[in-house]
Amino acid sequence: MIRKLTSGDNAAVMAFLLPESAFNLFIIGDIENVGYDSNIQDIWAEFGEQQVIRAVLLRYFSFYIFYASGECDLAGFAAIVNSDPNFEVISGKQEALMPLAALLRVNRSKQFYFARLDDAAQLDSAADYSMVHKATIDDVDEIIGVRSRIEEFHRSPSARESLRNGMENGSSHTYFYRVDGQMVANASTTAENSQSAMIVGVCSLPEHRRKGYATLCMNALCREVLERGKFLCLFYDNPEAGKIYKRIGFRDIGMYAMYYAAPPSSPVSGEPE
Repeated sequence: MIRKLTSGDNAAVMAFLLPESAFNLFIIGDIENVGYDSNIQDIWAEFGEQQVIRAVLLRYFSFYIFYASGECDLAGFAAIVNSDPNFEVISGKQEALMPLAALLRVNRSKQFYFARLDDAAQLDSAADYSMVHKATIDDVDEIIGVRSRIEEFHRSPSARESLRNGMENGSSHTYFYRVDGQMVANASTTAENSQSAMIVGVCSLPEHRRKGYATLCMNALCREVLERGKFLCLFYDNPEAGKIYKRIGFRDIGMYAMYYAAPPSSPVSGEPE
């Protein structure tokens, strides 16, 4: 049986998610930071025998995250996602998400390497960080402006609101680099929770790439999170970027996937290209 969760289910859902806390970082972070009673978020779970959770689906704005540890009611979860006219993206551990994606109204997908960082041993402490700054709410529009120029990034209408909400509730932090007063690179965390944080939005403006600016932002950001006793995760599909991440200590632990919604009038077409 699939049903929407309440705060009374928190102990059970956390017990289900924590064995793979890295892959479930987004779900854990969103539950801790937003909770069960917000209009921007919903959480569903399927319960089997003796009320044991089999799978969890979370909606944050128009984004969905799915996790299952074995067989579950894929058709039931697909019906929830496909009925949402605002659905944009669903993500999760690749091997758990792929069977569900075949039932969704999606038309393209991306697969990523998923990596984890546990210590600061390989972070560069001798570099010049004088032009690296920690962002505040006042910098949100400029951060979004930089990211809007990055061709590889998915452009979401809720990006600004999501970043601002994250800064306000402490689940997101950003470091950026300036050249002649202009923000040219940045890197953020999102879904920060009691154990971990996800690195997202690592970028440099096209005319300022290959100068190490985004790496400096990453180093500063990772050091801050590690000092708070948390580990970090990120996903990537560019082997060159992967080399940079591994130089600062990240190690691959599996695969992550994202599936992007087709127009609402499109039929469910099975596995996307």
